[in-house]
Amino acid sequence: MILNQTFGLCLNLILAILSFLVPKEKNRLLFGARRGGNFYGNPKFFFMYLLNNKNPFKCSWITSDKTLFLRLKEKIPVVYLYSWEGFSCILRSEFLIFDSYPLGISYGFILPGKFYKVSFDLMPDDQIIKAGQQIGLIIFSSDKEFTLHPKAGTELTVDLDGTTLTLPVVGDVDTFNKALGN
Repeated sequence: MILNQTFGLCLNLILAILSFLVPKEKNRLLFGARRGGNFYGNPKFFFMYLLNNKNPFKCSWITSDKTLFLRLKEKIPVVYLYSWEGFSCILRSEFLIFDSYPLGISYGFILPGKFYKVSFDLMPDDQIIKAGQQIGLIIFSSDKEFTLHPKAGTELTVDLDGTTLTLPVVGDVDTFNKALGN
């Protein structure tokens, strides 16, 4: 256990330094889920969608589970986290796409003062927002059920100029009018 933690810490340090030096490959996407131990969830379905449809991206799945790696490698582009290829893929990927466990596709370091692109889906909820009402977005540094709990006072900085929120409108005009009672 201590050896694994020391190894991970050393990899984190090297990764942190190299992340500033290694150029990113345009259109390279790296996916992972559940701390690297599973092939499931929204990242899996987005990954499979891209693999099965014409797209400009070079996609790979990353896992820290050797058994999962061996099972998937005959079917999809997959890399093992604790390999040179996995380490290199993290450094070269333009975007890292993961579920609520970022440790699944990295060695766990998020550097203070550096901006990271983060994309995620929210849980669906059917609402009608009437004229004059507003929608708010609250960002927490932790989720009680799914993440590690940071020390009190954790600060997040959001680049509002570089932030987008896309809200889909579903259904047709008739469905919308019925929902409004028209």
